[in-house]
Amino acid sequence: SATARVGGTLTSTMDAMLADIQLKSSKSLEIFHNQCPNFSHLMDNDRFDLAFFRLRTELKHFEHELAWILRQCFSRATTLSSKLTLLNVFYGAYQREVVQRALIHEQQWIIDNLKQEFQLVAQLVNSSNMNYLHWPPLSRQLLYLYGLKQRIDLFMNQIY
Repeated sequence: SATARVGGTLTSTMDAMLADIQLKSSKSLEIFHNQCPNFSHLMDNDRFDLAFFRLRTELKHFEHELAWILRQCFSRATTLSSKLTLLNVFYGAYQREVVQRALIHEQQWIIDNLKQEFQLVAQLVNSSNMNYLHWPPLSRQLLYLYGLKQRIDLFMNQIY
């Protein structure tokens, strides 16, 4: 993605590696299109099969490289917010099965931390009854719900 190209990986070395993967995958697609410029080459099964197999093999190799880069990025991101930002930046890449398998532990970490955050919010809701006793009950609840919504939106906006 364009966002990833301008520094989404957190380090310039990873950005350069990502740009290299993008360049190599574009070049592989270009070579494939040059070898099979139109549908008439579909009749020449050997030519098409060989070109397609080469393209698919190269793209899988690039996916594995991308998965390695993303694993490194996620290991450097220490907060829930930073990991959600990485998911947002690399949304399209994360849809690839190879990348999802490589990041399964990170995905579980994110889910566990989101659950923990929501449990903390639930504790805050239960403890809020003691605060602002001088306010009418409806005002206390509205104020608290507003703050609660802001806190949850902070993470949920990064997911979507």
